[in-house]
Amino acid sequence: MKIVVRSYDRFDSIVNKTIGVLGKQKDIDFRNVYVVVVEDQIDRYRAALKDYPVKYILSEVGGHNAIKAACEYFPSGSPLVFMDDDLQKLKIWKDIDDHKTNTDVENLGEYLNYIFDRLHTTAFWVDYTQNHMFKKGKPFLEFKARKCSGAFWGGWNNREIFITPFGHQDDNIRTAKLLEKDGGVWSFNWMNCSTFCGRNAGGMQSSGDRGNGLDRLEKSKEYAALALEQPFVTKFFESELNFEESNNMWALKLKKIKDLKKVIPHYQEIVYSQFMQNEPNKIESLESFF
Repeated sequence: MKIVVRSYDRFDSIVNKTIGVLGKQKDIDFRNVYVVVVEDQIDRYRAALKDYPVKYILSEVGGHNAIKAACEYFPSGSPLVFMDDDLQKLKIWKDIDDHKTNTDVENLGEYLNYIFDRLHTTAFWVDYTQNHMFKKGKPFLEFKARKCSGAFWGGWNNREIFITPFGHQDDNIRTAKLLEKDGGVWSFNWMNCSTFCGRNAGGMQSSGDRGNGLDRLEKSKEYAALALEQPFVTKFFESELNFEESNNMWALKLKKIKDLKKVIPHYQEIVYSQFMQNEPNKIESLESFF
């Protein structure tokens, strides 16, 4: 298993964020961590990360190009984990009904091996919602039709699915291809990462096509519209663009679950209710819903 961290213009902060989070793990070997950077910044990253035996992959500018470079670097079918460069916390509940058990993750490798051992489909993602009340009652791990967000996700290297033509809305374009192939995505509901999703200086949003400042609205709307033209997107996402006020940009919105069930053949949900449960305790197929 390899961990891939995409980074751009954050050589001053990455040590205290994603690399620092990984440094707290008892079972992560930095020789299996790869940082994807553009060529003219690699010396500054090497200086900043001199105390960590990470490896480097060179990429063209843009978050989508960073994923492309990583997917082409590793063999197809390799277990890959993608992390943003500004993750500040990694927490996990061990009992969803007791908020006091929301503790720092120190054995990330164990949790990642757990999901890869059960990953009979293509991909999984780790939630970034830290609101305990929102998560209350949700299972530890589940497979269902949902979005595969881009801050912390992974799976078996599949270039056709993982690589996208541009960066803005790349996670939604990827989600559409995942839903078409697998009918769903695995989600670690009780684990969550803390990220500011583009509000920190630098990062993938400043290296690609999302736009900055005054042109952010225009550029995000242009590329969100282009995303609707990508394979399978209109099958699983609403055709009307969605304005995200908190991020000041236009984006796509996944259809409601009742509508997704109508377009996904052999729809299935798989649930592992309890912490590190060995076997699923619920498997529901399309016939369970109609």
